[in-house]
Amino acid sequence: MPITRRLTAFIFAAALAGCATTATRQPDAAPGAATSAAAYRDSIELAGRLSANYQQDGQPGSVTVNFEWSQQPGRIDVTLAAPTGQTVAMVKVTPDEATLTQANRRRRARRRTSTP
Repeated sequence: MPITRRLTAFIFAAALAGCATTATRQPDAAPGAATSAAAYRDSIELAGRLSANYQQDGQPGSVTVNFEWSQQPGRIDVTLAAPTGQTVAMVKVTPDEATLTQANRRRRARRRTSTP
């Protein structure tokens, strides 16, 4: 599978997982004590670096990108950039559509299909 397809699959999986909450332990709680979920936030802004190892045509490879993740009610925007700062890909997800825009490639979009 080409790296762009793997990266795209990873981004969409990350977008879906972005709404999940994680359990946190209160600072004064005893080890092994019950945990509670982190407080829900309507909006979140994240930035960092993402590295992935892959295999293509039997040869190992790796990729490193910087990312910015912006999530508001009804919209998620993810931007991936090369270490040099050049935008590699942008993903925009709304309840009705998900779009992928990659450098030097045609924009790809999927609209939500109606369920009966």
